[in-house]
Amino acid sequence: TSLNRMLRQLEALGLYRRHYSKPATLPQSKSSLVKRMMRQCFNDFLFKMDLTLLSPLELLKLQALATQELRQRNIVRTLNNPLGDYAEWLVSNALGLKLANNSSAGYDAIDDEGNKFQIKARRVTLNNPSKQLSAIRNLQAKDFDTLIAVIFNEHFDLLESFAIPHEIIDELATYRQHVNAHILQLHILKVRNDPRVVNITERLASLHNTSYIK
Repeated sequence: TSLNRMLRQLEALGLYRRHYSKPATLPQSKSSLVKRMMRQCFNDFLFKMDLTLLSPLELLKLQALATQELRQRNIVRTLNNPLGDYAEWLVSNALGLKLANNSSAGYDAIDDEGNKFQIKARRVTLNNPSKQLSAIRNLQAKDFDTLIAVIFNEHFDLLESFAIPHEIIDELATYRQHVNAHILQLHILKVRNDPRVVNITERLASLHNTSYIK
């Protein structure tokens, strides 16, 4: 393969040793050569990669690494996408819900009994560890019965997920006038310790860690 050829070439140049974990310090004259060889190898690999063989989680991890590098280069400003869409897919499939149309205001999914669910996802990173959920609008309209909060780390690993009844959000969320919406901090112990809140992390984790779509 192109990768093996490149590794053999690097080994011949003394720039790579198999089973050696610590990277060598390269002279400037060899550094540009290594970069060119790595780019060529990556291009060969990229255009031959069969993405259909990867699970949703593996695709998300690949996307996360690419987005993180783009942010380091000041090309993108956030790390969030495609978090929301994936969380809705994960929750609806794990809990047996039917996703609502995009035009359905106030909720994202519905069960067989007509209960409505709003799904909020948050991706915490070293730079931003906050577990504040995105704005909950028109709370008093009671457009949903339960809010599903899903928390991922920066590599899209599932950390935790909770099913929170509307009444708890009504009690504990804070109204912010400047966004005209309620804000819920998921780290608040009153939310986590309330017996009406259900931890559904394990129900989501099984699908998240093993799912595959052809």
